[in-house]
Amino acid sequence: MKQIIIENLKMGNTLSELNYYITLIPKPNEYELGINYKIIDSGSSISFGNIERDFAEFLLKKINARLEEYNKRPLKFNDKESFQDNNKIEQNISELELEEFQKQQCYNLVVNENKCIISAKESQGIFYGVQTLIQLIDITDEKKLYLPEIEIFDYPILEIRGISDDITRGQVPTVDNVKRLIQLLSHFKMNFYFIGYETEFLENEKHPLITKGKAYLTKEEVKELEKYAKKHFIEFVPFFQVLGHYDNILALEKYMDLGEFPGAMCLNIKDDEVYDFLEDIIKNVSKTFDSDYIHVGGDESWDFGKYKSKEIVEKKGKGRAYLDHYKWVYNRIKKYNKKQMFLYHDIVVHEKEFLEDFPKDVIMFFWKYFTSWKFKYRKAKKLKKYGFPVVVSPTIYNWSRHYPDFKWAEGNILSIYRFAKNNNLKGGITSQWGDYGHEDLRVNHYYGYILSAGALWSNIDRKYFKKAYSHQYFGCKLGETKIIEVLETLCSINDHFSKLPPKFFVRFWEHPFLRRNPKIKLKKYQKVEKKANETLDLLKEARYQVNRHKSDLDYIDFATKLAKFIAIKFKSSYNIGKTLLGSNVLENDSIRNGMIKLLKTLKKTINNLKKIYENLWLRCAKRDGLNRLLEKYDILNFYYQKKLDEITREINWRNPNHPAKWITYPNKAPFQQPRYYRKTFEIKDLGSINECYLQAIASHYLKIYFNEEYLGYVITRNSLSYVMMEKQVRVFEISDHLKEGRNVIAIESCNYISQHEGINIYLEIFKNNNIREIILSDESWKTMINSAKNWKDIDFSDHSWENAKSLGKSPKFNGRIIRPYLKDGYKSTTTYLFAIRGMIESFLPSFLKPFIGLAMKLLNIE
Repeated sequence: MKQIIIENLKMGNTLSELNYYITLIPKPNEYELGINYKIIDSGSSISFGNIERDFAEFLLKKINARLEEYNKRPLKFNDKESFQDNNKIEQNISELELEEFQKQQCYNLVVNENKCIISAKESQGIFYGVQTLIQLIDITDEKKLYLPEIEIFDYPILEIRGISDDITRGQVPTVDNVKRLIQLLSHFKMNFYFIGYETEFLENEKHPLITKGKAYLTKEEVKELEKYAKKHFIEFVPFFQVLGHYDNILALEKYMDLGEFPGAMCLNIKDDEVYDFLEDIIKNVSKTFDSDYIHVGGDESWDFGKYKSKEIVEKKGKGRAYLDHYKWVYNRIKKYNKKQMFLYHDIVVHEKEFLEDFPKDVIMFFWKYFTSWKFKYRKAKKLKKYGFPVVVSPTIYNWSRHYPDFKWAEGNILSIYRFAKNNNLKGGITSQWGDYGHEDLRVNHYYGYILSAGALWSNIDRKYFKKAYSHQYFGCKLGETKIIEVLETLCSINDHFSKLPPKFFVRFWEHPFLRRNPKIKLKKYQKVEKKANETLDLLKEARYQVNRHKSDLDYIDFATKLAKFIAIKFKSSYNIGKTLLGSNVLENDSIRNGMIKLLKTLKKTINNLKKIYENLWLRCAKRDGLNRLLEKYDILNFYYQKKLDEITREINWRNPNHPAKWITYPNKAPFQQPRYYRKTFEIKDLGSINECYLQAIASHYLKIYFNEEYLGYVITRNSLSYVMMEKQVRVFEISDHLKEGRNVIAIESCNYISQHEGINIYLEIFKNNNIREIILSDESWKTMINSAKNWKDIDFSDHSWENAKSLGKSPKFNGRIIRPYLKDGYKSTTTYLFAIRGMIESFLPSFLKPFIGLAMKLLNIE
């Protein structure tokens, strides 16, 4: 038995005089609150029984940190080991028939007479008892430290309790931030932290190209964090991918052949080189992380078996093909001495052969992100029925939002964890995702994590949690919950934007003057602005109540200012756009100057938001991954400057939409068969040309040649990963390739994921005296489905080729495209939903594919 005893507590008054109520997170499973409270003063001391000195000092440091927070003297370390008989632990373990993990983590805490005694069988239990003690320590209005009289016997209902932290979409945390999160999770009695997700999250000496230019964890950092996590009873687990979500790596020319096809998101299972590569990846991760556990992903492998591996998958059957692949992975995991493997459920749950034959010590990771209490979670039950241990996973709804949608997340977290407890599952892991570039800042996630901690350990409801959260996390006095009003009002702004797909940042970054006659839901943005202003007012009041984690308020304040700006942005776009519809309005100095003043204010606001964002990011994350987001602020600022220039020059409107047409082969062609395109043009004054840029956008994948020289490839595919999004539009500077006389653009294009194939090309020539020439993709281009010898050559005769068919200009075919400003250094911009048709088609069953266009229209996806 291990014990901690705090002695020489003094008698206080009744708890009712303090209007006291329990605010512990998690809420203890067994407790009885007394009538009075005890005072901790300078005469109180602490002793440890059967606890190693280093561990005792570690725990004492935790306790004294709370005392110092209240400006009180630290407890004195009493070297005398003391024990008090405590049969409650063994008695309760027996009566409650606790499982082995519960015996290890349970504790008994008693405050009565003049003592506080914490008892536990194991070190983890004593650690959790100390976290409860820290939460119980409070201060009266007379600045006296006190503990309530209470008796607690506590233990977790679920064994695995934690979070999964996606750090591969750009926002990689600093070591200090991860340590803070580890400390936070352990304080609220979580015990698992999954970190990673896509394979390039970790330093890899053998494959350095996969992390080049990105933020990632170094091996030295992993070792430091593992040591820190172990001290806090947190299992620090890597999670990465072994089949799907390889789009970033497979977009690199060196690794492209490992995919199902060019521009694939999934590895093929045909080539031996794939398994050689996976051996390297698994070995690197396994050797770096000491944890006995490893998560190999397995979700959303929609490209599986669709090209290179098609014959194998059709011959074996999909279930057997998955089974063979993951058994190979499983054997490698065991080879590197890992105890258990986690695997996402969403793909393999449909394959009976897999479920029957796959090893049953693998923990299935069941994720479901909806909120209804009526969900039966039948697939989770199915996995358990087949003999797999199951953990369930909700989300905090953070991605592509100004602030996590905790209103939805609460329902998701509480309902799925209630299901896990009622069905005796293995545990739960709450996920945060960085889809589309991870703009939201990770410090704003903690509310969802702490709610999850409470729901995983015991039973908790929203009302109890919110009161407890304001007191325990923000250090507000009992009954002071202004910070909860702040969070609820801020979260409610999410109600004005679609849930799935989330569109806050789609709208935030989009061009402010897309149409001459703006189609903007003005009332919506008026409501958003009203709520943002209410949040800012509430936050001013809450600052006087918050005594702990005050720096978090900077992140809440910024999220509110983002929401306020998006409202002002669209109100301004509406007012300017409608005003400019009038005749001769720019001849009115007052109106023109008013618009100029407003645009300058918007530019100033954007610059200020950018500076704040950079500061907040660097307080919690590495710089790599930040610059691409700062550039988005610059681009939005640039668009406002262009409008400012127009109004200054008394130009009502210039269309910012991309002028090039999407073109395609005019006749029906086989799926996954390349199309070939040519465009010839003449240059008669080569010496007058200063610069020449060629911008290319694909329907999926294209290779582009200019005057018989290979320029490169373009992958245009909707992806959750920012690297792929940055490759959707590619620009080549080709002035050195130009020739006097005849020139030719030649393109090979193929859509491996959809029947909808096409290309979009924009070539701009800059000459002396500010003269420009533009060549666009249109019906004059030549196209064919069968390549011919020397088809890329300048002198090749394409007279027998067909004229291309126009599919229309942006936003038709693949989504909204803004015209490029290549001289200013800006290529065409797209939204996060660009090319989403192909993504949807890649996983939808065939009978639903004809309805994709209708679905996109109903969801207002451009």
